[in-house]
Amino acid sequence: MADLSEIILAIKAQSAFGTPAAGSGATGIEVAASQGMALQIASIESAMVQRSRMRKRPRQGTRTANASYETELQVSNLDPVIEGVLGGTWTAGDAYDETDWGGLTITGTGTTLTFAGGTLLVDGIVAGMMARLAGMSVAANDNKWFPVLNVTAGVITTVAGILADNASDAGWDIEFAPSVYTATPYVNRYFTIEAYMPAPIDRSKIGTDMRLNNFNLNSQPDSPLKIGFGFGGRALELLDEADSPNFSSPTFVDGPSLVLLDGGIYINGVKRTNITGFQVGLQAPVSSTPVIGSTTPPDVNLGQFTLSGNFTGVVENGTDWDAMTDEDQISVLLHCREQGDATSDFVSFYMGNMSFGGWATPEGGEGAVIQTIPLYGGEDERGAGFAPTAVLVSAFRTE
Repeated sequence: MADLSEIILAIKAQSAFGTPAAGSGATGIEVAASQGMALQIASIESAMVQRSRMRKRPRQGTRTANASYETELQVSNLDPVIEGVLGGTWTAGDAYDETDWGGLTITGTGTTLTFAGGTLLVDGIVAGMMARLAGMSVAANDNKWFPVLNVTAGVITTVAGILADNASDAGWDIEFAPSVYTATPYVNRYFTIEAYMPAPIDRSKIGTDMRLNNFNLNSQPDSPLKIGFGFGGRALELLDEADSPNFSSPTFVDGPSLVLLDGGIYINGVKRTNITGFQVGLQAPVSSTPVIGSTTPPDVNLGQFTLSGNFTGVVENGTDWDAMTDEDQISVLLHCREQGDATSDFVSFYMGNMSFGGWATPEGGEGAVIQTIPLYGGEDERGAGFAPTAVLVSAFRTE
């Protein structure tokens, strides 16, 4: 029998609905033990009453497919998945300097960057992006990635503890990491998924016209950031040896799994160090419409995505918990990178303007007081300077 370590899982976005992907260019994904792809077949059952009192044997009806996987976050290992679930496209990193935005001054203990002649909003800078400076007279401000928590025409607000105050400076440069967030209108993407099982099976399970319908993040102490994602689709078939594998030489990412230990969870712009767990996910119900005369539905349909989750932490004081009731203050930034290097490759997830959903604190017992805060997100309507939705992903990979 083949073992699980030999299975090759690969996905590739299709050029169009009804056009399965094949050949080169697929992304290989390493996963933890997961449900994988499953075929669901509706049962056609007769209601006729038999003299034997036995029902007639059911026949096979409409066929649909679903898939569910779990993996660990690495830089670039889930780029097509993130594009697919957000409905956007990764943008190339942008760069600007003094000739674009004028002199730069940093104040507020490193939290406020003021550009003398900035046109940041016109240039498409939005909250959630990650940036880094170069050529600053305060050398400690160079080559450190920092998040954009708020932006106006000439001012960027970031978190404390990364940058230092800097008098008005010339000759500076700023770089923004590649990012993706939901486009308007949302771009529907279909995927072909292959699970190839080499010798002695030498066959492939392949799903076509698959649509991403969920994406979940789960962070726990002393553990890589776990990612779960799922698909719904029309068909799942088993290819024979002559047609397997469907994808030739899929590309796998070679890199460490990223953690939040050195990166951090930022809530209301303040890095929280007492978080014991964080979970958040985008979910969209997937459904199909069976039709007469075919066992294959015309398409699978996605509902609207909902964003919800929670974080749990040790209570140090009442300040942060009180702030949770003022929903316009709640923005969550997950900055994930390799341990021990503030300039290393990273992936960040920004969820802005989330809503407070209550809390639960157990009473009595031994140990610290633990609090769980439910959060809910959605489209961010605060206007210019904020991503169209509450989720923006930025990433940087050293070439």
